[in-house]
Amino acid sequence: MPAVFVRNNNIDGAIKNLRTQLAKDGTLSKAKDRAEGYKKTGVRNRLEKEINTRNSRKNSRNNNSSRNRNNFRKSTTNSAK
Repeated sequence: MPAVFVRNNNIDGAIKNLRTQLAKDGTLSKAKDRAEGYKKTGVRNRLEKEINTRNSRKNSRNNNSSRNRNNFRKSTTNSAK
């Protein structure tokens, strides 16, 4: 379980840190899944597939933008020679 310390009575900052730690750890999403109850195997697989599709699209979008920036940098440095 993530732990957060409150410094200088900054409760808002501590709550923000706690939420980010819980999101990275996956504790909150696991608790929500347990609270919803049992899901059939097909439903669980379908939801997992949707999540994986979203994540792969996000990752490809991030990778493509960094590749485009790198290619632009390479092309400008090569043309200057």
